[in-house]
Amino acid sequence: MSTTKELYPQIEWKSDLKRVSNRATSFYLGLVPVQRRSGTSILGRSCISKAGLSHIRSMLYMAAMTATRYNPHIQTLYLRLLERGKSKRSALCAAMQKLVHLCFGVLKSRKPYDADYTVCA
Repeated sequence: MSTTKELYPQIEWKSDLKRVSNRATSFYLGLVPVQRRSGTSILGRSCISKAGLSHIRSMLYMAAMTATRYNPHIQTLYLRLLERGKSKRSALCAAMQKLVHLCFGVLKSRKPYDADYTVCA
């Protein structure tokens, strides 16, 4: 995954990789959804948090665009969310978050990405 090669030098806490979770990584990069609600006005749309590093988010956006076409794991996630009625942008943000989780797994396990990997239950 070339995204992992680009993402790894940008992360400040790479020495604490054993204590950090996927969710914390998503929060750090600003990929978590934020509800826009103010007082009695609860009709605002959700969007992703802009708290993270914008250049990493833009890199992940382009990587997710490519992954929705060529990576079978990301493609099935993307199509499943579209079938459920999610917008294309929302499904793409979920694909970005999935890419971060995959990169995190590669960094934490120190094994190359295996597209044919299946979890034995």
